[in-house]
Amino acid sequence: MSNISDENFDCTKNPTYLERHKRSLFFMPQCKNCEAIAICGGGCALSACENGSSIWDLDEGFCIHTKDALKFLIWDLFEKIDK
Repeated sequence: MSNISDENFDCTKNPTYLERHKRSLFFMPQCKNCEAIAICGGGCALSACENGSSIWDLDEGFCIHTKDALKFLIWDLFEKIDK
């Protein structure tokens, strides 16, 4: 896209930036019914693009990590409440 030294960069006119800015798991159909949607940030757009075909694909590694983190948080809370 650009670099930090580019004084002429205008994010409001850059198509790559504008598309990336719209990337949200709330607009991704494959995330719509995910149990971890409340703690997920949508993963890395670059990883999604490199492992899929576009930034709108899943970042599979992050998806697995977030679901595992959710399970950990739930079971950790359960164990603390159960004591």
